[in-house]
Amino acid sequence: WTWTAWVYADSLGESWVVGKDNAAANGIEYLLGHSVGAARFRIYIGDGAGNNTNVDANTFGAPTTATWYWLAAWHDLAADTLNISVNNGAADSATVTITPAVGTSAFSIGRDGEFNGQYWNGRIDAVGFWKRVLNADERTLLYNGGNGREYPL
Repeated sequence: WTWTAWVYADSLGESWVVGKDNAAANGIEYLLGHSVGAARFRIYIGDGAGNNTNVDANTFGAPTTATWYWLAAWHDLAADTLNISVNNGAADSATVTITPAVGTSAFSIGRDGEFNGQYWNGRIDAVGFWKRVLNADERTLLYNGGNGREYPL
């Protein structure tokens, strides 16, 4: 799958752009947003039993407030990797060592899910989800040199 979104932060705390999470039951399915501890954009996937794989956008570095960023995150099942890219730059990747959960947690935009209420403080635009990995040309087309495009590709 692939997630994309334009995000603008008024402040950068532990906050999420999209997510499916029931933290009371260790039920992270996925979260895309900002990790305050890492000071990076991050993608998580979890197995629903408290284990997860996450990737920070270290290649991009620390985001700042009052700036629009384009996030792309994808899970490549064939390569067994989890990936994140900011502004269509180089992707950071990790090998997935868990079986991702498929559960009943609520899907949320602008917060983590059902439990923690870690809300995105800013703006979110043009959220996209594909049940496949978008190739580099498709991601480049969506980013459009920072001017953004939306589906259909």
